[in-house]
Amino acid sequence: MPLVDRQVLRELGEDFDSPTVARDFARDFAASWEGKYQRLASSVQQRNQERATEAVLSVKVTSIMVGASRLARLTARLEELVGNNDMDDAARALTWVEACGADTRTELLEAHVRGEASMEVGRHEL
Repeated sequence: MPLVDRQVLRELGEDFDSPTVARDFARDFAASWEGKYQRLASSVQQRNQERATEAVLSVKVTSIMVGASRLARLTARLEELVGNNDMDDAARALTWVEACGADTRTELLEAHVRGEASMEVGRHEL
């Protein structure tokens, strides 16, 4: 399973008839990752099921929208743990979510945000 499914971002750009929308969404996801993760980790560590549910859903849904397949899968599992109020296992899973999120952020910035911007410039020059 790829870290980021490029087709999802392409389809997002097509849906809005603008590759810029997809690139901006990927950039915004990358920029907001640390805050999203901190809210998630804090709520799990504080054993606040309601806040943890909101935080994990936020990460999961935006991961799906940006094509972050692995992160979406991990957060779906984390959502189950939080839903069952299994905060001990949820806390252990945070390590995987954090690492995958950081890798996803890097992938989005390097391959999609910066890479897509240079590809668009190249297309316009043709």
